[in-house]
Amino acid sequence: MFVPEVTHIFIYPFKSLDGIAVQDAVLLENGALQHDRRFALIDDDGNYINGKRNPRVHLIRASFNLENEIISLSAAGFSPESFEFNDPQLLTYFCDFFEQNVSIQENKIAGFPDDTSAPGFTLASTPSLVKMKTWFPELSLENLRRRFRHNIEISAPYSFWEDSLLGESELESRFHIGENAFLATGACSRCVVPTRDPETAELYPRFQKEFSLQREMDIHAETALSHFKHFYKFSINTKSLMLKSNRIQLGESVTKS
Repeated sequence: MFVPEVTHIFIYPFKSLDGIAVQDAVLLENGALQHDRRFALIDDDGNYINGKRNPRVHLIRASFNLENEIISLSAAGFSPESFEFNDPQLLTYFCDFFEQNVSIQENKIAGFPDDTSAPGFTLASTPSLVKMKTWFPELSLENLRRRFRHNIEISAPYSFWEDSLLGESELESRFHIGENAFLATGACSRCVVPTRDPETAELYPRFQKEFSLQREMDIHAETALSHFKHFYKFSINTKSLMLKSNRIQLGESVTKS
């Protein structure tokens, strides 16, 4: 019997910027990963500065040293620089790059999730990305990962197996990773971000339409269709149910409850 396992873990310390792959991660009480979306860039109107509103976000390359809380940034026209997370010069860098006032907000306890009703990690499977690559053959698996920005990637017996974690009721939507229990709350609706190249911000023509058409064709019979009012969806939103351990790590099994 095939038992899916965790194969990749991704953390995005600054909402909308590049992520970092890790071997394991601490689970917060809400099911989110420690440091994930810990910081957010905010404009004068109180809105996120993100890929939905500002394509220039894609032009920033970021890498992280989480142990020492350092971010390293590079972008065309700007010298590569590294900053401690609390360095005031980091704010100056973002203000100069976006040519507007920027504030940085921090939430160590829960991060800044897109879906506050399902604030846990997002989960997808490698076979789903492999299938998606047949729809967009010029895109690499890594490019697709960076477009969709999920946290947990798992092995699976077939593409979009993760949809089977969704049920018509909360009881039917429970699953475990290792000894920790979670609830799959719904399929993640997507925005304009996956339609853009994660490095150049170049728009992929008809990406959303082609994705939705192909996605509908690949829905499996056991999928709870109540979660699919439309098919521009990928990855599963989650929240925690019972955490017996405060960590999640590569190689842990993924089982339906």
